[in-house]
Amino acid sequence: MPLIALALATVPGCTSSPSPVTSVPTSQVEVVFDHPDKFLDIRDRNNPTDAGEKEVMATLRDYIVQRAPRYLSPGSSLKITFVDVKLAGVFRIGGLGDRRVVLSTTPPLFKFSWSVTDRTGRVVDGAREILDEPDFKDLFSDADEGDPYRYEKAVLDDWMRNRLQS
Repeated sequence: MPLIALALATVPGCTSSPSPVTSVPTSQVEVVFDHPDKFLDIRDRNNPTDAGEKEVMATLRDYIVQRAPRYLSPGSSLKITFVDVKLAGVFRIGGLGDRRVVLSTTPPLFKFSWSVTDRTGRVVDGAREILDEPDFKDLFSDADEGDPYRYEKAVLDDWMRNRLQS
């Protein structure tokens, strides 16, 4: 099993508790969810479950860990700390289904800070971001239509491609 897959499979503390939730850093990428209990919407269904919310965070974390290295310079590292997340779409109020209704007016939202360090540990880039992409539905042309997080992944990938590429 590759080191990254092993590290991700053993991520500790991924709960909705008031304490920060962090991933085990890989050699290049560390993803932190700071106080996910305060996030706008990481619900997995109308009646959310802790396990479902953990799965949402793990899915986003895994995607960033997998994709970010292709945009980073050799030897550099990324740390990204999410302070708020809202998934695309909404659940119908009183709806029986557990399927999000995604309209062009319900984009995903990410609030986070990030930094890129070089191989000596010196910060070479970084910022605080509010990622709210109104044209999010146009970004996912290559995404799997069956992936419930295709819009979030497309927005994050677009951000990584535009901000991290050297």
